Amino acid sequence: MSNTITERFFIFIQRIFFVKIGNKLRPGSLKNLVDLLFVMSEKLGHHFDIISSNYVGIYADVVREEIKLAKISSEDQILVIGAGSIPSTSIILAKETDAKIKSIDKDDEAAIKASKFIKKIGLENKIDIKSGNGLNYPVKDFNVIFILYGVKQKPELLQYLSKNINKNTRVVYRETNDIQSKTNNKKIDLSKLFKIENIVTTKSFGSMNSYLLLKKTKN
Repeated sequence: MSNTITERFFIFIQRIFFVKIGNKLRPGSLKNLVDLLFVMSEKLGHHFDIISSNYVGIYADVVREEIKLAKISSEDQILVIGAGSIPSTSIILAKETDAKIKSIDKDDEAAIKASKFIKKIGLENKIDIKSGNGLNYPVKDFNVIFILYGVKQKPELLQYLSKNINKNTRVVYRETNDIQSKTNNKKIDLSKLFKIENIVTTKSFGSMNSYLLLKKTKN
């Protein structure tokens, strides 16, 4: 009974903060509050399975749409930048696509916790967690790269990837809805760095855009 109450409470909090409030505020204005809720959920999730399972679940709709967006299959080599201590996106990708996934986080403690969590749920053969900074991480071996919402220094990361990915690599970039297709922090125009192949919008976190970005080729 207590687990049912906890689950209902977590779903209620998700709906209030990520959907009801998120859809009424301008893009990016809820970021600090949402980031705090993410951190709290991840910390509690390591102690309570009911919280971790629901925390992973709130990403399901977003990741499934991104899988369709990038046409991901079991043959892909995926890099997820910004694992967090509960690597929800990587978990859903592994379960939905059966692809091999490497997930990195520049926070050593977060990477260690994420690795322990992956072993706890039995996905260590599909997901490899490493400590690493996306700004200098080798990307040539990957044909799909995810840049998650909570990643810092996004403008610099986008610049790095635009110069270093292979010509056939698909980049999935997740950001709060911005009709100008620019990042919220430094207003970098994605279209100057990449070819924007497609965009999908989901409502799990207010209004979230996932961009499918391809390397620009010289004419």
